[in-house]
Amino acid sequence: MTDTVIDEVDQEIETGTTVPRAELWEKLVPVLMGTEIDGVVTYDAMNRALGAGSDVQRNRSPYYRALIAVQERGSMTFECVRGEGYRRVHPNEHARLAEVRVRLARHHLGVAEGILDAVDENYLTPHELREAEAHLEAVQDNAHSMDSIQARVKVRLAKLAELRRQQEMKLKEEAEAATGEGLRSRLSAV
Repeated sequence: MTDTVIDEVDQEIETGTTVPRAELWEKLVPVLMGTEIDGVVTYDAMNRALGAGSDVQRNRSPYYRALIAVQERGSMTFECVRGEGYRRVHPNEHARLAEVRVRLARHHLGVAEGILDAVDENYLTPHELREAEAHLEAVQDNAHSMDSIQARVKVRLAKLAELRRQQEMKLKEEAEAATGEGLRSRLSAV
């Protein structure tokens, strides 16, 4: 936690005042960071960390902001366990979760575009036409944003492919070395 947050938490304890809502998420970061792979952070544990009156099931904003921080700082992510809390997923599950989100994003963009495309402009006032235009531009901006994400993903894919290639080479060399040593020891015994 930052010094500012610690000071505000101390102030909250001493004076009974509440920490500004914008910084509540920082209280969840250590809770999430301390979770083992496949461990579940319960809603109760998060509510205790956030303090009296908190209900993560009703207001997930602090959790979502804390999730961004742990993804950046700790290379970890979580998925919802209905009615219980959030499970820290194994690194080999990140791709599956991302794929689900990409499908949903594409679906939602397509639905939004379809809704806006179905507008009968003849019934709209100039003000409503401007609003429809702004919403359609927002859909376009989100589509461009996906293009930007795609470019970053291509870079990440290249890095992963190179890492995989290096690991495969290392495993192959280790296997060849082990086979060669085994063969040498069998030949020397003859």
